[in-house]
Amino acid sequence: MLATLLTPFLNFALLLPEQEDPLSPDQEIQAALLKADRDHKRVLLRLESEWCPDCLALEKLQRKRKIWKLLDYEYAVVRVELGKMDQNISLALRWAPDLETVGTPYWVVLDAQGKKLDSVGGAALYGEEPGPSAKVLSTFLKKNQTKPQVALKVLEEARLEAVRTKKQLFVHLGAPW
Repeated sequence: MLATLLTPFLNFALLLPEQEDPLSPDQEIQAALLKADRDHKRVLLRLESEWCPDCLALEKLQRKRKIWKLLDYEYAVVRVELGKMDQNISLALRWAPDLETVGTPYWVVLDAQGKKLDSVGGAALYGEEPGPSAKVLSTFLKKNQTKPQVALKVLEEARLEAVRTKKQLFVHLGAPW
């Protein structure tokens, strides 16, 4: 009886496309840079380990509405797993040369061209309470967000590009919230 009920779902599952191989951290960073450039955002590299208590506490803090909004609207986020400091270390040290002395979690902000703008890690993420602080995190994210664009300038640039490429211009007036 159960097999009869599940057969249509099993057949459907066989038709689903195979999952693509996951991207390497370098590929994820490149994709985030493209997204940041397209969407006028920064890239946030989260260098973390799944066993690290402060990394787990920081993960929880990111779910707070105020911080989640900043991350979602202002950043293309890439989490780089470091394991027990034995995974992706050469990549991490490229962006965080002091990682081994500062420790995890360690966050790096890049502009859309891949230039490192700022970083914070280890005890610098703490406030007055033990563990990572929502206030410290929020301040860091706000300090590094992109500057708002001037709407009329963006519209004029888009209009000129549409004329140059002989395409129509679609204007959407909205906000991310």
